[in-house]
Amino acid sequence: MTDDELWDMHAGQSHRDMVTVIASDYQYDGWLRSVFEKRSGAVRCAVEDANGRLFIHNAGQIHRRT
Repeated sequence: MTDDELWDMHAGQSHRDMVTVIASDYQYDGWLRSVFEKRSGAVRCAVEDANGRLFIHNAGQIHRRT
């Protein structure tokens, strides 16, 4: 997913839509809770897992659940 796609998804979501996080050595399903910009301008998002923990990821790690 691109940064722009991440912003668009967050803007139109109901906070019930699930995403899949795919990183180099792990994968999990969760809920996209927030999208924000760091002071450097890099876009990040917070994803909540099934246990209620929040993790920060970049857009390239986020995939829409179908």
